Amino acid sequence: DAKGSVTMQDLPAGEYSITANVPDGLMTPQPQRKVMVPDRGCTNVYFGIESDGRLNGRVLNANGLPVSKAEIFIVQADKDRRGHWDDSYSDENGHYAFNRVPPGRYVLIIRFDGMTSQNRPFPLLYYPGVSEKTNAKVITLADGQRIGDFDLTMRLCRERS
Repeated sequence: DAKGSVTMQDLPAGEYSITANVPDGLMTPQPQRKVMVPDRGCTNVYFGIESDGRLNGRVLNANGLPVSKAEIFIVQADKDRRGHWDDSYSDENGHYAFNRVPPGRYVLIIRFDGMTSQNRPFPLLYYPGVSEKTNAKVITLADGQRIGDFDLTMRLCRERS
């Protein structure tokens, strides 16, 4: 029906495999389930469906080399500390990825200052290298949209003594 409910009647008792086929741009974490229908009974099965929006790319330094262990946050541009957010760490090749991102307007925050210890405060830097959220580049994702190769170039500055 319009709410996604399906009813099957008069099934013989036994074990059944149920598969959810969702439209492009949506996903379900567990698309197949096994259920047992008792004799003269019924069984409810629930499939949670989420947007399958994705954003991925690499974190690079000013020379175009990968930056590993940078922490990247994706946060909703129009909300303060509420709404969808997620984090990702860049791997040894600089790759990061966000999956299951609902449609919306987002900004990226990068935390990394070139030091090896991650047990101390990091300066916050919004993409594309600004310190204020209001000046950050806004990334708009439609339902199920996939944006790949969204590379972030970091310019690391060290204090001079």
